[in-house]
Amino acid sequence: VPVALAIVLAIAVGVVIIAYAQRHQEQHDTEAAAAALQVMLKERTARDTATMQSLTGQLMRDEAVLAAFRAGDRAALLARTGAFLAEIRKRNDITHLYFIRPDLTTLLRVHRPEDHGDRIDRFVNEQARATGGFFAGYEQGPYGSYTLRAVTPWTVQGQLVGFLEKGIEVEGLVSGLKPAMAAG
Repeated sequence: VPVALAIVLAIAVGVVIIAYAQRHQEQHDTEAAAAALQVMLKERTARDTATMQSLTGQLMRDEAVLAAFRAGDRAALLARTGAFLAEIRKRNDITHLYFIRPDLTTLLRVHRPEDHGDRIDRFVNEQARATGGFFAGYEQGPYGSYTLRAVTPWTVQGQLVGFLEKGIEVEGLVSGLKPAMAAG
């Protein structure tokens, strides 16, 4: 009986040690995966922000876009930028493109042209206006989508024409991370 009891006790201690070690390993693996995901998200955010900033420059060099923006001509802006948004959506997962007046009211949401005229009081927009420079960050929009937003003031000869905002919904960011997570 004492030997059997000692064997049962040894087995029980072994099971507890194995369970503890397994739980510790799972916790370590979870922490390592979370850290890797954080690094990937930071890198993806930096890359996407730089891409959006570069594409803003491309739009700002288009004289027809500038003329339509200055004139407040939504139809001309949409005609000139609708295909542009479709292309950058396919290539870069960019889902949002706004033309925003200097008072932060929307002239045109290229991705939702029927919705315009509202004031955008998001932090990213306020920071771009306050600093007079490019600003990016994550914010939730009026339709519930959590989005990486990049806002650039558009000035011509010292006069603020308005702001260009582009965005990538988090779903696009996450889907872009899935292959990297599966490979890792």
